Amino acid sequence: MAPLPDVHLTYGPMLIGVFLNMILYGVFLSQVLTYHTLFSHPPTDGPLMACFITYLLVLETANTALDMAMLYQPLILDYGRAPLMFPSVFLTEPMLVVLVSTPIQLFFAWRISQITKCRTVPALIVVLALTSLAGGLYTSARVALLKLFALKPHLHAGALVWFLASCVADVAITVTLVLTLSNRKTGFAATDGVIDRIIRTTIQTGLVTSLFSILDVVCFMVFPHYSINFIFDLPLSKLYSNALLSTLNARRRPPPTGGANAGSHSVAYPCPEDDADGWISSDAPHGRWRWPWASSARAGDRGDVADSGRWGILTTAPHHSRSRPRIASTT
Repeated sequence: MAPLPDVHLTYGPMLIGVFLNMILYGVFLSQVLTYHTLFSHPPTDGPLMACFITYLLVLETANTALDMAMLYQPLILDYGRAPLMFPSVFLTEPMLVVLVSTPIQLFFAWRISQITKCRTVPALIVVLALTSLAGGLYTSARVALLKLFALKPHLHAGALVWFLASCVADVAITVTLVLTLSNRKTGFAATDGVIDRIIRTTIQTGLVTSLFSILDVVCFMVFPHYSINFIFDLPLSKLYSNALLSTLNARRRPPPTGGANAGSHSVAYPCPEDDADGWISSDAPHGRWRWPWASSARAGDRGDVADSGRWGILTTAPHHSRSRPRIASTT
């Protein structure tokens, strides 16, 4: 009986990557259920965001199912055979990853443009995201043409464009958000507590995705004839989706029990239960305020919030005769 081929460095890393993908898919489903429970009855974010979440759910479900099929073929159907050809559905992996990651990167580019009022960095992120999309689609097409594992190095040109562009975009998003928020500290304990909370969550959601992107690139370049990079590549789409959903779901948490940071629940959007005193702007007529996602302003004596806003931006300025932190809301 002929000895079985050694597939440790061919299918082993891919199997680990599929395991991580499936685990993160479970986390993603939990995040989607939380979002639906908190923000769908009544609808909070409008039909566009609901369609975006549904789009991600469909693509992530397809990605997980296809990843399982991708491993079932060589490990079960072709058991005992040398790994000569890519699995039949392998070409769907880069395509689905970029179809998930690109819209999310564009979403965060929009977020940064609203926070910083700067167009240079968001424009760079948009260019990198679209470059990554092109590289991923090109890689899928090359997989369909090459088919053989031995020709994997021929995928490197398109794949490196995909990996490097996506990696730089992820790092740019995380660094820009952290630096921007760090520079907006006001000296007020409660307001700085809000900023620190936002920074921590941005690092938690962005750093892991950036780290996996970097390791994907490094392993791809250092081990070109092995599939070690798939440990970090196969879970990537789930990391993007979970980063977005965790940001959206962080708008609501259990009611505060007190302390300097009580009421500071927001990561990306303010929370309806939060204290309105901090959410002030001088961009609208005096005597009106509203929550950043509200459809219309309400009269009140809290201060002023611009009529078109979703992202609260921390600033420091006096409010009438009192010196206090303010948050300008921008679209």
